[in-house]
Amino acid sequence: MRVDLAKRLLASVMGWGPKEVAQHSPVLQILADLKYDSYEQFSPGMRFIESLALWLDQFDTAKEREVAFDFVRSRLIFFSDAEIAHFAAIAYADFIRPRIVEQNAPTMRTPERGQPAEQAALFFGLSDGARISLFRRANPTLSHEQIFQDYRRNSEQRSEIVDRLKRIGCKPACSALVLLDDFSGSGTSYLREKDGGWTGKIARLVEDIKSPEWSDVISFPETKLIIAPYLATDQAIEYLRKTITEVVSPECATILTVQRLSSDSLLERNSGDRMVDLVEKYYDATPEDSHTAKGNSGDLKFGYSNCALPLILHHNTPNNSLYLLWAPDDAPTRGLFPRVNRHKDEG
Repeated sequence: MRVDLAKRLLASVMGWGPKEVAQHSPVLQILADLKYDSYEQFSPGMRFIESLALWLDQFDTAKEREVAFDFVRSRLIFFSDAEIAHFAAIAYADFIRPRIVEQNAPTMRTPERGQPAEQAALFFGLSDGARISLFRRANPTLSHEQIFQDYRRNSEQRSEIVDRLKRIGCKPACSALVLLDDFSGSGTSYLREKDGGWTGKIARLVEDIKSPEWSDVISFPETKLIIAPYLATDQAIEYLRKTITEVVSPECATILTVQRLSSDSLLERNSGDRMVDLVEKYYDATPEDSHTAKGNSGDLKFGYSNCALPLILHHNTPNNSLYLLWAPDDAPTRGLFPRVNRHKDEG
């Protein structure tokens, strides 16, 4: 009954007659069933078609509602839980392992006693999106002692890792440091300039590696640094390739991704696209704070760091996406897939 009411509401908002309802309703229901209803940040009881009807209703004219609806139908990108889990499961065998083998083959930097180079690699999660437990289960040839939920390690933990690598007799002890994550939109959470230096997850990790405990087992460029988000934009990949040389030498750094989001999918600010007019007209500055200012985008109309993504992830919409898609529940603008902010304002 609730689904039928949502469909009638959507038809009323869009001014559809029986013909348009018959044309659009089955497709929307399939999209909702297969993906969109699984969005985890909908408020209790909310589902996609109801959210879509309420989202479209905020636009002033029928023409604006048509533009917004066409954008959702033809250009929205949604990655489900199953799809991200699949990326995590295949990342090592299909992408990371071949690169480790390739990088070690020319110099024969493999562990002693015939141990393969990948057995001397260390894998760190950069966020809970890395699906480390799934990554472990999908790769039984790797030891659990190689794989870590978090990239920050205290002194005692570092000593345990060093002892383990020494026991298997590796030269160098660590063939690769592999950094896993689910998504990178701009790359700036990994590495960015601050006060004349560099900060971010990778900068902190590299600084941590300078600790004395690591010195016997990690040596750049012999040890390779592999940054491996399962999903990444062209913008993030190019940014990381350009900036990673600020903290490690270029010959030891590699950027890999299972699924690349091409720049062709973005909404161009000056393209004349009618959706741009809606983004400009209905923006409000509610989510702007000291954290979002780090993206240097001026505002969040086109998302953090102006990424302009039409992207939804099942667990939360990235703030790199268009603001109209993720505006939080407490904002004057309604978001189609409201975002829950993970960061507190530091200002």
